[in-house]
Amino acid sequence: MIPIVYIHRGYADYLVSVIQQAVQACGEENVYLLGDEANADCCRNWFPIADYVSENCLRLEKEYVHYSYTEEQYERFCLQRYFLLLRFMEYHGWRDAYLCDSDLLIYEDLSNLSMGQYDAAFSVCEYPVYFGECASPHCSYWKRESLENFTGYILDIYENRRDLIETIYQYHCEHKVLWVSAICDMVWLTGWKQQMIQQGMRFLNMNEPLERNGESVVWDHNLSVSDNARMGEYAYRRTLHMKKVTFRGESPYLTRSDGKLIRALTLHCQGGKKKYIKLLTDCSNCYLYYLYVNLIDVIKKRILHRI
Repeated sequence: MIPIVYIHRGYADYLVSVIQQAVQACGEENVYLLGDEANADCCRNWFPIADYVSENCLRLEKEYVHYSYTEEQYERFCLQRYFLLLRFMEYHGWRDAYLCDSDLLIYEDLSNLSMGQYDAAFSVCEYPVYFGECASPHCSYWKRESLENFTGYILDIYENRRDLIETIYQYHCEHKVLWVSAICDMVWLTGWKQQMIQQGMRFLNMNEPLERNGESVVWDHNLSVSDNARMGEYAYRRTLHMKKVTFRGESPYLTRSDGKLIRALTLHCQGGKKKYIKLLTDCSNCYLYYLYVNLIDVIKKRILHRI
């Protein structure tokens, strides 16, 4: 069984729904939350982040430099969670684990998938960024040795490769691709993956369809965009600003641009799509419900803007 680990600071209503969905799909004994006192009641297997801050995590805290339009504390923590997961895996003696964002909904028992042939797995989409593609860890599988390698790669960049940080930042500014947060953990995950492939490491791109029990399945890259492995790959509801999702029973399906349905193992409710989490955990196909939630959200934002 492969443990599923969420790492989150603070309380959020959607976190409760996400954890409950993961428990329903994977079993309570396989779902863990590294958090703080604010979310201690959100998961039975809750552990305090403070107990898993390693020496290398503190080194990153000291050396980190911020090249992003997003909040510095947020981007730093996105990098630190890899170090937290590594220490957590070492403490439990795990050889592998999933790292999941706290806005990721799971609809399949990921803990029971056969992942042993891979050294690591995560989403990779073709984008016009510095490395030519963008890797995302919102649902990522890690062998402990691979995670040790990646955290070492991150430390080396911030301690010894400040020139690379500046080069990539300037490239993203000049090519107007700052929507990837300029410099964030996804940039380093992409660079590391490309380097490790050359050394024979085995990766699974979760954005590509995978055959499972005679059926094609896929992990969702991001509900906010029509992209998965490639840009514009899936049908998109512009009125809701998200991929088209259709439930058959308790299983979500995405619609490819050629009209073919493909079952999704996960849905990534990034950014504003968190507002749909309750409907997605209820497996609702009622378009009007989603439209209503979106309308209420728009009204609230306009009221706050006026205030």
